[in-house]
Amino acid sequence: MTAPVGRVKNGRGDNARQDNARSMTTAIDLRERHDCWVVMSDLFVDNEVDYAYIAASLRERCPNLSHAALEAAFFDEVAPVLGSNLLTPIPPVWLAFADEDVIREISIWLDQQQASAFSRFAARCGRAIRRRRCIFRSIWQELDRELTALRAP
Repeated sequence: MTAPVGRVKNGRGDNARQDNARSMTTAIDLRERHDCWVVMSDLFVDNEVDYAYIAASLRERCPNLSHAALEAAFFDEVAPVLGSNLLTPIPPVWLAFADEDVIREISIWLDQQQASAFSRFAARCGRAIRRRRCIFRSIWQELDRELTALRAP
């Protein structure tokens, strides 16, 4: 008996496709994702944020990332790592994060989230996601407003 198109006999077709898609990330895709993180890091400094500039920078440096991908990067990659800078009484970073530090710290965090089944579960835990979305929603809404304005004719 043959498996349906796009499926493997063991029933793991969807997971296998997702793994293949992840492993096929090109250097350009990765560079664009890193650029996204670096640009978004400016949202988490203890200083006045220029949302219009950040939105324009995202459109320029990350043109292949969809609006949904930018939102996912914000809430699921950047905010969990850099968000604590805004939650402390005296933030350690008030002017700008170093690009290399942003890329390294987010990469390490993402690797840790994939390290074990428990880490993957905890990273996707509904409470943690809702809490993050609640805390940083106003920042995303401001950025979203500017991104939407850039798309308007």
